[in-house]
Amino acid sequence: MIKFDFKKLIEDKKKLYPLIAVVLTVVVLIIAVSVAVSGSESGKPDDDKTQNTTQTEKKKSKYSDYGEIADMKLTLTIGKNKEKIDIKKISQWFIPKEEKGKITLKANDDSIKLYVRKLAQKYNTYTDFIKFKTSYSTECDLENKMSGWILDEDYSVKKLKSLILAKKSVSLDLTDNSKASNKWWLRIVSDYSQDKGYGDDYIEVSIDNQHMWVYKDGKTVLESDVITGNPNQDSATPTGAYRVLAKEYKTVLKGQDSYGNDYSTNVDYWIPFVEGIGFHDAVWQSAFGGYTYLSQGSNGCVNLPLDVAASLYDLAFEQMPVFIY
Repeated sequence: MIKFDFKKLIEDKKKLYPLIAVVLTVVVLIIAVSVAVSGSESGKPDDDKTQNTTQTEKKKSKYSDYGEIADMKLTLTIGKNKEKIDIKKISQWFIPKEEKGKITLKANDDSIKLYVRKLAQKYNTYTDFIKFKTSYSTECDLENKMSGWILDEDYSVKKLKSLILAKKSVSLDLTDNSKASNKWWLRIVSDYSQDKGYGDDYIEVSIDNQHMWVYKDGKTVLESDVITGNPNQDSATPTGAYRVLAKEYKTVLKGQDSYGNDYSTNVDYWIPFVEGIGFHDAVWQSAFGGYTYLSQGSNGCVNLPLDVAASLYDLAFEQMPVFIY
């Protein structure tokens, strides 16, 4: 054991000073370590808070130049699908410009056009031909005249541009069959999609067999012999995939025959599927089916017995698919 003679150390000041220095150094080190530990424990939450605040401000500042549209959202409903457009996408549709210290927003037409093009590629259901299975269990490719959706890209670009310039959040259903929503589409058919095809309700006409079938829920509910257009007078009924355009009761059909002669005919039931061509009763025909159409065929319409025309009128609905082959 080392023994210190404090009396002697006090008398010898030269030996006392180094000892005091050592003691003070140890004390200072202890205090420094204590402060560092307590400081790190209490300061950590503040550091995290500062960091989170900085990240939030950074996130906000990314779109700060867009001012009142920073919280803007657009939702486009297409069938069962929703296209949600937030500021991240909307910001690509604007070109911010600084003028006299102020930020002004100009629509970026090219970016909007690109979005609409992708939207069309995703949701268009129109195809040039529809593969149709006939009542004879054969298949044929029919030119698609009026079935499917085609997005009107020019209208859509103008509409989206007007929506974002209005700087308000908007939710639109583009397939609600209203006149407003139909402006987005060049053509539209109820319940038509690539997955579902043409559905289970439709009208079928075989020109070769001069026969018509009406299907509801996939089952035949009406069939009859018919008379179609006269091919020998350049009035053959056009083949293809169509849709019912309208239904009219007690009307007058007017037009010109293949010889240029005007005609005016009263009918009880009129169901057009092409402008000027459709299904109707033809009481002047004495018989239906067979080869009658080659000599007494119509000007393109599908002639029906009166009672059959009445039944078809009740069963048909607008946009109901019509297949003629």
